[in-house]
Amino acid sequence: MSTKRKIQIPSNAEDKALTLAARADADNPPLTARELARMRPAREVLPKLVGEETARAMLQPRGQRD
Repeated sequence: MSTKRKIQIPSNAEDKALTLAARADADNPPLTARELARMRPAREVLPKLVGEETARAMLQPRGQRD
C-alpha cells in the first residue's frame, strides 16, 4: 500500500459550499475566537490529565511505541 496521499484542494466554489454546510450544522457549531484562544497542545495538558507516563505513551508517534 502506498503511503503517499494525494491531497485534493477544493475549488473556491466547493470551499464556499463546504463552509456554508459546516456553519448550518447545529450539532457542531464553529469554535469562537475565545475558544480557539484557550486551546493548548496535547503535550501541555495530557500529563496533567492522565499522568506523565501515560501521556508520554499517547504522544509517541505510531510505530515508535514500546
